[in-house]
Amino acid sequence: MNESTSSVIPDSLVKKHIKRALDTVGIKREEREDPDSLLSLNQVEENYIKKTLDYYGRTLEGKKEAAHSLGISISTLYNKIRSYKLE
Repeated sequence: MNESTSSVIPDSLVKKHIKRALDTVGIKREEREDPDSLLSLNQVEENYIKKTLDYYGRTLEGKKEAAHSLGISISTLYNKIRSYKLE
């Protein structure tokens, strides 16, 4: 990994991470290029949480791992599960 003292993130790095995030939530390239087919931030979050729960499982331990992976508390995960009706 390249270390930099600059506080500016290069466009190429941002685009790479955005592409990876979009691929992770299942947004196809042609959908990314059509502004009418873009998902809202809530839709992206819901899809990402669902995929994370599918990966780790919906047991208490799976939810703990999912929350850790998402960088949120278990109570925040439960609130989001409830709000998105993912149970």
